[in-house]
Amino acid sequence: MSFKLSASLKGHEQDVRAVISPSNETIVSASRDQTVRVWNKAENSENQWNDGIINHRSTGFINSLAYFQDDGLELIISGGKNQLIDLTAPYSTQEEDPVSVLIGHEANVCSLDSKGPLIISGSWDTTAKVWQDGSVLYDLKGHSASVWDVKIIDAVNHEFLTCSADKTVKRWKGDKVIQTFTGHTDVVRALLLLANGFASCSNDATIRIYDYNDPRPTNILTGHESFIYSLGVLPNGDLVSCGEDRSCRIWSDHQCQQVINLPCVSVWDLSVLPNGDIVLAGSDGNIRVFSKDPARQASEEAIAEFEELLANSAISESTLDNINKEKLPSYEALKTPGKEGQTIMVKSPVGVVEAYSFTDGKWVKIGTVIGGSGNDTKKTYQGKEWDYIFDIDVQEGAPPLKLPYNVSENPFTAAARFLADNDLPATYADQIVKFILSNTKGVELGSKDPLEESSINRSSLKIFPIKEYLPVKFSSTEALIKGVTKLNTTQKQGQLTATQIDEIRQALSGGGVDRNVVLTYATQIIQKWDNNSKLVGLDLLGSIIANVPTPPDNLFDLINTGLKVDKAPNTFMLTLRCLNSIFQNRYWGESLLRDETLINELSSYEFDSSYFEKKNVQIELATMLLNFAVLTAKFNELALQGPILRAISSFAKSINDEEARYRLLTAYGTSISAQKVDSAEPTWLEVFEKEYSTNQRFVAVIKEIKLLRS
Repeated sequence: MSFKLSASLKGHEQDVRAVISPSNETIVSASRDQTVRVWNKAENSENQWNDGIINHRSTGFINSLAYFQDDGLELIISGGKNQLIDLTAPYSTQEEDPVSVLIGHEANVCSLDSKGPLIISGSWDTTAKVWQDGSVLYDLKGHSASVWDVKIIDAVNHEFLTCSADKTVKRWKGDKVIQTFTGHTDVVRALLLLANGFASCSNDATIRIYDYNDPRPTNILTGHESFIYSLGVLPNGDLVSCGEDRSCRIWSDHQCQQVINLPCVSVWDLSVLPNGDIVLAGSDGNIRVFSKDPARQASEEAIAEFEELLANSAISESTLDNINKEKLPSYEALKTPGKEGQTIMVKSPVGVVEAYSFTDGKWVKIGTVIGGSGNDTKKTYQGKEWDYIFDIDVQEGAPPLKLPYNVSENPFTAAARFLADNDLPATYADQIVKFILSNTKGVELGSKDPLEESSINRSSLKIFPIKEYLPVKFSSTEALIKGVTKLNTTQKQGQLTATQIDEIRQALSGGGVDRNVVLTYATQIIQKWDNNSKLVGLDLLGSIIANVPTPPDNLFDLINTGLKVDKAPNTFMLTLRCLNSIFQNRYWGESLLRDETLINELSSYEFDSSYFEKKNVQIELATMLLNFAVLTAKFNELALQGPILRAISSFAKSINDEEARYRLLTAYGTSISAQKVDSAEPTWLEVFEKEYSTNQRFVAVIKEIKLLRS
């Protein structure tokens, strides 16, 4: 008996990123639409579900869920982009506040688990945290990249399991690593606890089975054709997996027994009901339940409608390996049986490329392959026309998002815009640039370089000059208010009243922002609060400065205060971020920053060297120099070039973060694209060239820099 559609639950407005199943009658889901929804089975029905009730609405994407059950207390645990972990009652609604909020992570909370009195969370901040009674019991630090999944092995003896983008799985006793498991060749995305070990899945498209007594996998399951995002186990012990290849797969004795294809780009998560039904979370905003039990399967009409939807779905050609349409087989290929889960492309009699999957003993059409929009066919996205609009999944877990790109723009600029628009880490830039380059090969640039009359062969330049400022993001209103409230109680001067904090909240909320109110209190905080607390004032200032129609009279007094703080690297970092936000101000930002006085002062500052130990400080500083370089090239402000180059040379020896170094390189290249420099090649450039000789994005940038210097 095979799994067939049981029900489709519709209500979410964006990707469903997480699902859990506390009982046969209840499903909980979380989405990029910022909501947690609870779905209850209709009374006296085997396959009908009531509309989802919004249990909680967050201020950002929600990516993870778990269910807390201990001593008679039941709570839904959710986490996401706003770095908070919210605990809500199962029957509460969005109008009610969470029962509790756990604060401690510094980036997206992407995984959760709970057992007994313990909660464990994993985050892009490279840590996992174990919580008990609202406080951090253990801070698990050992991974070098995002922690993608977490499990509690034993709540009594405090044993835990984590996996990471660093390609490893770690077993913990308390906060100490007691085992590290290797084998995956790419990001490890999810874990599944088994009787004597665990299973893990990865972006390398494999599932690996481990025994706790062996750091290497005892079995490797292959069959998925792309990233695998989630794992589950059926009551009979069979494994279930889902991923980026639009499929859910059921495995028995390490062999794929059935493939369930879905009409969406990504199947983000799965959950198994106690009765063995499978719940799947799709990037199309739908939740689908599949069952082996005929009593719980949907009607024949509903199943036929689903199969038609699947057959008519579109598959982007850019997501597939190179397809030679001239050599594709005809429908004759469908007469030969395949292997369960195998996918082939065939050409229809009218020349259309169709995808078929061998499922349950027969070939089933799973979609029509379409090409991306080309250089001569513009597509509209968010009110603008683009040469390409890609559906892309960022390697380190971003949902499938729209990546707009024009062939006339720099891939680095497009990648930076994409990451900033979607609040994704800058470390993904290299992967996005590679994706753009690999999917737009051979396209001729349609626009002319403004410097094409130079003696340099500008037609060979693909990167420089960078033409757009890198955008920055500041905290959400909720996070700002929480920060103000928390730090306010510790101040000896300038403490705000509850009424004043409420004024800030009101000013930031609603249809429009009262920027004068925000500026007034931001000024008070920056001028009077202690150095480490000034950061929340700068966060307030940065949240409005890009849209203020006239520059505040005290703007540079506030900036100078933030730059000269002592032993407060986060305050210093947010000051740089405020400066970067000014570049985005369309009213007066560029005219104000074109005055060489500011860059001269900045290039001569003697910053606290300890600040460079902070990765975010390095990135914001490099971003600021890149934005100044863009300004220089855009307006041919050659008076800015000298101070920028001096600042780059001054800071290059202190910056060791890869992304910050890359931005420093692009700042240098953009700056010298405005006017050739005759000075000797800087020593830091030689250092970068040697250190990143195998890093393709660095190689490409340095190659163009040398061309500009020639």
